[in-house]
Amino acid sequence: MDRETIDRVYRALFVYTLGFHELINQVTTTLGKSFGIVADIWKVYASLLEHSCEHNHKLFVGECKVGLKLVIREHKEKVDQMEGEFAEKLTKKREMEAQLACDVEEKEKYLKELEQERDAYRKSKQEMEAEIALSSKLCDKEIQLRMKFEAKINQIHFVYNDLQARVFYYVLE
Repeated sequence: MDRETIDRVYRALFVYTLGFHELINQVTTTLGKSFGIVADIWKVYASLLEHSCEHNHKLFVGECKVGLKLVIREHKEKVDQMEGEFAEKLTKKREMEAQLACDVEEKEKYLKELEQERDAYRKSKQEMEAEIALSSKLCDKEIQLRMKFEAKINQIHFVYNDLQARVFYYVLE
């Protein structure tokens, strides 16, 4: 083959390969990236290629199948690796959730203890206020009683002084 023919074949393969690749990318982008769709497109392509050149194509398809198996194996390894990483992250997340749940339970227990302590303080405060009110009431009664007592003593003292003055006045007379 001459140089011009080789260049022409190379350019044709390059243009058609890039065009076909772009077309597959557009189809998978609009339909969602699915290896099933890509595989179906390549199957149709392989069938057409097989129909157009019978004998060379079987060798090419065999090589494609081997290449496809390698690609599938690589993707499977990547998927397995990603699944392993995901499982590890999920495990860490679950451990963190368990720890947080434990922390929440501890905080709730502590909150209940504080609420019970607060309620006890409130009850104690109410009891003390009631006791202070009772003491104040009793103190007021005691003050009133003392004032009455003092008034009676003063009255008795007044009467005593009056009697003493009368006795003294009668004795002098």
